[in-house]
Amino acid sequence: MLRLDSLAQELAGKHARRFACAQQSLVAACIGCICSPLETLLAIREQFLSLLEAQHCVLSFDLPSGSVIELDGKRVRQTARRGLLHRPTFLSNAKACALGHIDLPIECQYLQSYLCLPLVDCSDRVQAVVQVFNSRHVTEDLNAWLGECESECSLAFRPLKATTEPLRVFCGFVGALLRAAAPFEAFVDKISRVDPISSTFRCKSEGGSGYEEAPLLLLDFLQRALGVDGWTVYMHDREANTLWARHATAGFRTKVSTVLMGQGVIGRAASTAEPLFDGDVLCVPMFDHSKNHQVNSVVVFYGTRGSKRENRGAFRQCDVELCSVICRHVGSSLQRMALEDVANKAQHKAQALLELSDVLFRELERSPKPTTMLLTAARAIVQKSWFRTAECNVYLRDTLTRELYSPGNATQGEYRVPLPSGSTTAMAAVRTGNVVNMRDKTGSLSREKHSKPILAIPVTDPSSGSVLAVLELLDKHSCLQGDQEDSSTPLSLEKMYFDHHDEDLARGIGRQVASALRNTQRLDAARTAQRK
Repeated sequence: MLRLDSLAQELAGKHARRFACAQQSLVAACIGCICSPLETLLAIREQFLSLLEAQHCVLSFDLPSGSVIELDGKRVRQTARRGLLHRPTFLSNAKACALGHIDLPIECQYLQSYLCLPLVDCSDRVQAVVQVFNSRHVTEDLNAWLGECESECSLAFRPLKATTEPLRVFCGFVGALLRAAAPFEAFVDKISRVDPISSTFRCKSEGGSGYEEAPLLLLDFLQRALGVDGWTVYMHDREANTLWARHATAGFRTKVSTVLMGQGVIGRAASTAEPLFDGDVLCVPMFDHSKNHQVNSVVVFYGTRGSKRENRGAFRQCDVELCSVICRHVGSSLQRMALEDVANKAQHKAQALLELSDVLFRELERSPKPTTMLLTAARAIVQKSWFRTAECNVYLRDTLTRELYSPGNATQGEYRVPLPSGSTTAMAAVRTGNVVNMRDKTGSLSREKHSKPILAIPVTDPSSGSVLAVLELLDKHSCLQGDQEDSSTPLSLEKMYFDHHDEDLARGIGRQVASALRNTQRLDAARTAQRK
């Protein structure tokens, strides 16, 4: 008996994995044909044929006129009957099919079994109906996958924890995909006179065009499937233990913020690696494609304000299941994009140091004072896009008192302005001799109103190790990428704080400025000796 129970559990697990793989395969197939409804329908039909090992499959869906369109894999036709049968039906043998008056398809010589399933989306709306003929699976398996066929739309996309019938879950998953697909009406009008479907329409499951855009396309796809207002992707900065807004739909770019791990529903979704939804906000963590399965980002969906579902929240457990499946593809794509960003940052650093070296060398030819050299470097930091900083303060260190001061007249050095007592980062940089990065510890770096991040760069004498000056960078301005006039185009955002890449670049700038100051002092000493 124990042996039979073990075999039954193993078989059930195998079937569950088959349905999970079918969901993944269907999403992968839809990546390259999101805007092609015919290819989407063909991919769905092939999955039902494969899962149920059936001889024939027909997809049907309603038109606004009330008529029905059928797709059988070879032709698209409009039937005379009005409306779809939205009741799930399973006839397990030929006698039941005869009593049910099921028409024999041309592709089948006989009827052995018949299965009719409505494909219901997340809003309990029937998107299409699938009819499956002559499945090779035994009746017990189909009954276990399907459960009882009730009179009305019992195949609604129910929470995964509330059902153990994988076929019901799969039907709801497909219904949500169909809700997000391109409208079928226009596609039907275009090919209504074409009987055989050309092989060129066949869905290509091996990748798709524009693979770099796949993450954003899939997120837009989910936005339509869930009927939400918009979404934001927060990337996980592991060095700073922070989540920052990387991509967002245009209407939400001013509402994003920087979030600490574990803070709020967004931070908790990242720290627990579990999807969370609270009212009209759904947070789904996404992962690296590796053995460690680390969280690399969190996508936040914002519920629809105008058509919020009555008597319940904007999201249900079934929405979480749909997002989790599709976001697996998004997470692996974002991981590749993050690796490309790291390579671009390294190239950016090398280019920035080369540009600064050229600026300092040209200034050195003018025989400047040390103060002038420092202010030249500060102007270059603000004018260039190296840090996207709004302000750069210069502080010198008195050789006698060892105190910091701000030069009042940069060219002549006629008087000094005492260091403001609030510039604790500059003093910390002097004490430690290291770059000091002050981020907002409350995690409230909203793009509309936020505390200013500060980065202090010590300029250290390479021979003595003493700090000669400090460059203090205040705040970062946004640099939006994307068509800001097109409200339908997602925008790429930048960090609103200084990260470890900025710290690494700051160290290189500090070394170059220190070298330039030392050369300035040597030139000044040489001129003094020559005059004597």
